Amino acid sequence: WPMRTAAPPLNYSSLSGHTSEIYLLGSGDTLEITAPDLIAKGNYDSIPVQVLDHGEIYLPRLGPVIVGGLPVALAQQKIDFVLRKEGLLQNPGTVLRLVEKATVNILVLGAVQQPGVHALPRGENDVAHALAAAQGFAENAGDVIEIHRRRQEVPISQLNQTVSPPAFADPA
Repeated sequence: WPMRTAAPPLNYSSLSGHTSEIYLLGSGDTLEITAPDLIAKGNYDSIPVQVLDHGEIYLPRLGPVIVGGLPVALAQQKIDFVLRKEGLLQNPGTVLRLVEKATVNILVLGAVQQPGVHALPRGENDVAHALAAAQGFAENAGDVIEIHRRRQEVPISQLNQTVSPPAFADPA
């Protein structure tokens, strides 16, 4: 374990949050989509897209497709389904790749090696990752960590609702 002189040893693993085994797409994620013949016949170019605030991406000839809240594999299946349903492609063969996760800005202050704002990938923005981005504790660090979070306003109408990913059916 890393040792500090000003406080007892700290178990860093106790500072990391639970991360989901399956990454769910969300606002700010950058994707790359390859759908042969989507732009033009014989065109296999990849299309960079970003997941927007409401979970949608925009594809040429198709328009918006909601992929927010879905794992990459299911989002890929959904895009194929919509392309077939709209009659744009018979056998889409879409390949979807997560290029970059959205980031969350974290402000780390106090007795750390590099205090300041650090951009951390969404889902990896817990105390352990913030300390790692700040290059760890300074030699004179105490034994108290203070965490401040912005309070997110949730409308009363949403308090008792459960959120589930959008559903679709493939007739194939």
